[in-house]
Amino acid sequence: HMTTRVTLLLFAVVCWGAAIALFQAEKAMAYSSTIATPDLTPTIRPVPEKPKEVVALKPKPVKPKPVVSSRELDCLTVMMWSESRGDTTSGMAASATSVMKRKKILSDKLGKNISVCDIITRKNQYHGIVYSKFYSDLIWRIKHGYPWYAKLKVKNKTDRTAYANIRSIARKTLRNENRFQVQGIKITHFASREAAIRLGWFKDKSMRYVGKFGHHVYFYERPNS
Repeated sequence: HMTTRVTLLLFAVVCWGAAIALFQAEKAMAYSSTIATPDLTPTIRPVPEKPKEVVALKPKPVKPKPVVSSRELDCLTVMMWSESRGDTTSGMAASATSVMKRKKILSDKLGKNISVCDIITRKNQYHGIVYSKFYSDLIWRIKHGYPWYAKLKVKNKTDRTAYANIRSIARKTLRNENRFQVQGIKITHFASREAAIRLGWFKDKSMRYVGKFGHHVYFYERPNS
């Protein structure tokens, strides 16, 4: 019986040791699960981009507007007031265009710059100016630097509106900005339809009919005809 007791004691000790070992192993596993596993993935740092070079945009060159002579503006205003004051805006612009075209043709022919005031007062140019003492006097005053506006007698609201419109169109025309100039429409002569028929312009081969604008019909006289 002594041997049996010893065997049982040894077996109990072995079982106890195994139980302690198992307990220690489970404890170790529970502890290890609470420890964060280090991330061994290599860190990829982004390569910093080179700052983009800022290129300053060059401003578009602004074409300076032609300088408008106050004297020429005054003369063209008087001409339009006398010839096309009651006309439409298109008619006023067309009549002003005729002055500038005649000015260019005569300046090229004579080899020197002819002013708007001189074109308007030349013989056989604008009868409403040339054969009117009142308007001829106004142009003379403008050319010699004397006051003239008060003599024009812009009295009521209708006249003031017409004057402002004429002045605006005259300024655009001297800058080559009215619609006929922009479109390259050439005009040298204008008259009422009845007057143009009487003068034979429709049958004259040197006169090219341009069209009717406002109250007048307009023509272009070919310089070399």
